[in-house]
Amino acid sequence: LELFPSGREGAGETNLLQVMDLTLTPMGGRLLRRWMAFPLQDLEQIQGRTQAVSAFLLDQDLRHDLRQSLRACGDLERLVSKVSLRKINPREVLHLARTLVTTATIKEKISASQAALLAHLCALLDPLTPLQNRILHTLEDEPALALNKGKSPLWL
Repeated sequence: LELFPSGREGAGETNLLQVMDLTLTPMGGRLLRRWMAFPLQDLEQIQGRTQAVSAFLLDQDLRHDLRQSLRACGDLERLVSKVSLRKINPREVLHLARTLVTTATIKEKISASQAALLAHLCALLDPLTPLQNRILHTLEDEPALALNKGKSPLWL
């Protein structure tokens, strides 16, 4: 069993990534791929990750709610990279703000978890509320694809 697709077209082979990848977002898929390519070696980190997985297995409501929230998320990594390259359009900026709103919901949902890794991740998760508010109050609900189109200027 290969870990990743071989890259040969028509090979028709099953690999471990295909079997394990039940991620809901492109970010989750990339993270799973990184974790498979570079597995943990530190026992404490492995136990922390196992504890986090156990928390989701034991709390079905949390798992369900989190999956619903993740379905609403945009590809935050891709959107942020477009911001840094100044290649983001108004619709993507609005999608970024809506994804930040969803991160606040995710943070709230995992904040009650007893798993140390989830508590640590919760502390790191910043929904950037002032930024999301500014975007949501600046852009119209259906902004144009280009800055020079539509009614609302983008003054960020």
